[in-house]
Amino acid sequence: MDLGSKDDVRVVGISGMGGVGKSALAGDVLNKISHRFDSAYFISTPTTAQAFPPSQSILKEAFLQIALPLKFGLSYSSPSLHRMLVVFDDVEYWKPFNGGWIRGLFGGGSRIIITSRDEGLLRHLGVDEIHKVELVNQNEALRLLCKIVFRSDKPMTGYEELTLEALKYADGLPLAIKSVGLSLVDQSVSKWKRVLTKLQTVPDASVLAVLKKSFDGLTGWQKNAFLDIACCFAGQKIDYIKGILFCQYLFRSLRDMIIESLIEKSLINISSQRIKIHRLLQQLAKLIVQHESPEPGNRSRIWNYEDFRHIMETNTGTNHVRIVVLSNDEEHPRRTTLNIKGLSKLRKLKILIFHNVKFLGNLYDLSNNLRYLSWHKYPLNYLPPNFKPKRLVELIMPDSSITQLWRDKEKEMQYLENLNLRGSKDLMKIPHFGLLPSLERLDLEGCTSLVQLHPSIAYLTRLKFLNLRNCTNLESIPNELFGKSSLEFLNLAGSSKFAQSLRFKRVTLSWSSVRVTCLYHVFII
Repeated sequence: MDLGSKDDVRVVGISGMGGVGKSALAGDVLNKISHRFDSAYFISTPTTAQAFPPSQSILKEAFLQIALPLKFGLSYSSPSLHRMLVVFDDVEYWKPFNGGWIRGLFGGGSRIIITSRDEGLLRHLGVDEIHKVELVNQNEALRLLCKIVFRSDKPMTGYEELTLEALKYADGLPLAIKSVGLSLVDQSVSKWKRVLTKLQTVPDASVLAVLKKSFDGLTGWQKNAFLDIACCFAGQKIDYIKGILFCQYLFRSLRDMIIESLIEKSLINISSQRIKIHRLLQQLAKLIVQHESPEPGNRSRIWNYEDFRHIMETNTGTNHVRIVVLSNDEEHPRRTTLNIKGLSKLRKLKILIFHNVKFLGNLYDLSNNLRYLSWHKYPLNYLPPNFKPKRLVELIMPDSSITQLWRDKEKEMQYLENLNLRGSKDLMKIPHFGLLPSLERLDLEGCTSLVQLHPSIAYLTRLKFLNLRNCTNLESIPNELFGKSSLEFLNLAGSSKFAQSLRFKRVTLSWSSVRVTCLYHVFII
């Protein structure tokens, strides 16, 4: 706040997700330092764009009437000479304004605090500093909950484990801590258990209403990306999620802009190269998708095993499903084996991800809209004969039973960038690479039945990554491959059948801007 300065007008922003305590912090600051100013105001701003007139000149006048008391006789052309402290709380729709105009409204030495969920908006307004309000840590959350529920700094005897469960639900969000705390005051252990069990599936409506304001302010692209991430990919690595979003929208610049905007709006954050989303925001996203329809086949995203099983066993809906992501716990696998034939009904499917999901039967078709297909332990020897993968960007089938991609006529995959068949021990043949002109990554590690690569691999102009580690029966690869300027990673370790013939061939590999030329046998030890 730099309160010692008497001449300049300083604007400070407070950002953070809904319910984290921005308004409470701003109000507390105002109460503690308001005596140092001629006047102080806490102004709750309009929460919809329609609350302001469309004309910018009228907008400024309306802003002045809201912001400044009429007793000063202020107007835009006659800024106040008073030293003021003003909090503008929960700002969302101020794009027509700029920082210079805001400063011109107030006299020297004034201090302006603007709270917003949108850090990008605060930067647009030209604030001097932005304070990011973080979630409270475990100790702070425990003290807050105990003061509300037990009027003490620690839980009552017999409530210790339930208190920790309540804190897990709130996940460091002060609004949620307060909400759950108030519902548990003077309640028995049995009532605590019932309340906490219900909250796991039906979060507090007042908390969700606050969080949903952030979602409602998103554009269509942003809403879709947020629901994709929150329902299906929370906690995954940022590069993995970027790959998914690129397959969805096919524009890398758009993908990066969407992720940046969701971070600015305090809906996601990145920690240890993974995208993190508050568990209540995840619940909100899943409820939004579930409310699309009571019938799972009429929803846009499927992540629940029982919902997917229902779709496979019925013929209702299925034209709305765009994403299916299912993972089966290998330590405690589900006994249900699904009929694979039902997959052909999902004609709008763009993203399909299976990990350790068991199927039976034959598959004759897949959605021609598929852009990302990841199927761990794919159970068949070929891709479906009627599948036309013209839009497919990534095909990932580790540890599959596949012997070759196509049983009869090979098909063009002009957008395919990543082909991963590592660990597919029955793989015997790789397609003509002329049908994969965009291929950048090829991972065939552990494909022990593979004897040779098609010579056309040498003419892939975009190939950057080639992993042939432990392809023990591989007899030859085209010599032209070793002079490729695009190739950045090549691994032939364990592919000993042709190692001796290549011992003195030279290969140029590059890492970032560093280009290194080495004798090839260094890489096959």
